[in-house]
Amino acid sequence: IRTLNTFATIGGVGEYDPIQLSRVLTGKSVSASTSVGRLMEQVSGSSNSSDIEDMFQLVYLYMTDVRPDTAFFKKTQERMLASLQAQKANPLNTVMQDSVPYLLYGDNIMARPLTTEDVESVNYDRILEMHRDRFANADDFVFFISGDFDPEEMKPLVAQYLGALPSTKRVEREDRSKIL
Repeated sequence: IRTLNTFATIGGVGEYDPIQLSRVLTGKSVSASTSVGRLMEQVSGSSNSSDIEDMFQLVYLYMTDVRPDTAFFKKTQERMLASLQAQKANPLNTVMQDSVPYLLYGDNIMARPLTTEDVESVNYDRILEMHRDRFANADDFVFFISGDFDPEEMKPLVAQYLGALPSTKRVEREDRSKIL
């Protein structure tokens, strides 16, 4: 899980790699993202009122059509490795990153800082598989929409984009730590 959120959507969504997606969204105030934790998944989105449909489209794509891109994955992995190597050059930084989480959370694997070995051993195909699995069933998602909008104007967008999310009728297990 510690690397899932970093790498799962690194290739973009739908037909758009991150650079193309950035170009398509130029001039718009819209964002969306997904994340997976030990006990839940979440999707977030924000926009101004004129770009609300774009936000719903992005939410839909992040939940249903994450785009694999090995080149973007490798570039991100290389950047993370270089950053970890640079951090090793500052012993105080290393002590703080290792010690503070240990003092706060004990030996909890989720609180440990990433190591070069962690980043080198990432299986990108498995990351994508886990992300797809976690967002394959929108049955158990609860969506909260807040802001300054007319609920009647929002209903068709909710129906079109959130109502079209996949449903597998899968019953979630209580202890999902074995899944991830």
